[in-house]
Amino acid sequence: MTLKRRMTEFVTGERLQFLPKMELHPFEIDSVNKIKIQIYIEHRNNWQDGDRRSANRSKFILTLREHLLDLGITYKRLPEVVQLVENSASEQVLKSVKT
Repeated sequence: MTLKRRMTEFVTGERLQFLPKMELHPFEIDSVNKIKIQIYIEHRNNWQDGDRRSANRSKFILTLREHLLDLGITYKRLPEVVQLVENSASEQVLKSVKT
């Protein structure tokens, strides 16, 4: 089952919190190891109730993370080169160099 289908089922199952409409769009591939996606969901609750909206958003994000792990979708940072550089006061400073 795809990520989009799983998250659509979640939103549909949570009818008290969300409208059963969800859009998921990949929009950017960064450094060949990261895909950025946009997810549009509509909350059913009153927007003035920030605590409830925040709790529903957290529940959505945790479910998204769970499904990503189930599907084996993970992110690993690219390695970075670290060099020790001496400054004018003869102190060593860590300098990160992106490759």
